[in-house]
Amino acid sequence: MINLPPEDQPPGEVFAPSTDESAMSKVGEQVLSNPSFVAFCWWAALAVTDADDEARESFHSLSFGGAADWNYDEARERIAGMSPIVPATKTHPNLAYVKFVDDPGENLTVINDAPIEACIVSMVLCDDGSWRVARVGGNALLPEDFE
Repeated sequence: MINLPPEDQPPGEVFAPSTDESAMSKVGEQVLSNPSFVAFCWWAALAVTDADDEARESFHSLSFGGAADWNYDEARERIAGMSPIVPATKTHPNLAYVKFVDDPGENLTVINDAPIEACIVSMVLCDDGSWRVARVGGNALLPEDFE
C-alpha cells in the first residue's frame, strides 16, 4: 500500500487508499449487534442527498432515543463532510466509539495508529443486543456513565 501524501492525510494518522471491498470488510458483520455496522448505516442515512422518509426513519431507528431525542437535520449538519473510521473502539461492554474524520472523497484504510482530530460518536448497547448512536461529538459518553 502507498501512503497518501502528507497534505492529503488527516492530522496525525497514516492512511492508504482502499477498495470498496476492503473498506466494507472493516465494517464487519452486517448486523445490528455490530457497532461498526450500525455507525456506518447511521452515517449512510444522513448522507442521503434528498432526505426522504426512509432515510429519516433509518436514522431514527439507529439513534438511541429515536425521533423523540434526535433531529435529523442537526445531526446531518454536525457530520457534514465526514466519514466513519471503522472498526468501532469498545471501551466497556455497553459502550463503543466511532471516529468520524473529514471525508477525503475515497476509501481509506488506517495503516498506523496515531491520535487524530475527529468527531467522536458514542454508541450504547441496548437491552435487545443491538447498538445505537447515543451522542455525537461534544462530551463523549464514558465507561463510568454505565457503572
